[in-house]
Amino acid sequence: MKAVWIAGGVLASVVNAVLADSVISDGVPMGLLQADQRQPISQLVSGGQWVSNCYQLELGQYQIRSYDFRRNQLATITTTSYPDQDCVQVPTGTVSIAVAWQLDHHLTTEEGMQAFAMDVQLRIGESQELVNVKQILYYQQDHLYLGISRALNEYPHRLDWEIEYRRAKASGA
Repeated sequence: MKAVWIAGGVLASVVNAVLADSVISDGVPMGLLQADQRQPISQLVSGGQWVSNCYQLELGQYQIRSYDFRRNQLATITTTSYPDQDCVQVPTGTVSIAVAWQLDHHLTTEEGMQAFAMDVQLRIGESQELVNVKQILYYQQDHLYLGISRALNEYPHRLDWEIEYRRAKASGA
């Protein structure tokens, strides 16, 4: 049961999707450009690791989550739990899962932001049941924000501004 709860928590904040309204080439939606960018959003997000700030999951439990995106639409999501609000004490546990992700269409959030819809597929539980989680993602310069939703089969309507993901610097950079 605890493994399902952890997987559900991971799923609930999985990266949000982007919908391509044009041709997909080599798995990368073309034509999905941020106003200030010259490349598809999928290229900006993929091929890198994004790490969250330390945030409270529930009373006395804090987490840092990272997404390591791949252009071939695979990612690893790693969640490290901590007993302290600064996430500096010895971690109480780490869970990593592999997921497939697909960018989809634009959605307007409750805040009026243009976010991207994203479907994330992963296996959960002892039976390794394949689950599709609908999320939203908003990209702003070197920051990602994900949607808030308790229902995994519906796209969220608003962004979680308290959990901010930043692109991790490559080793030696």
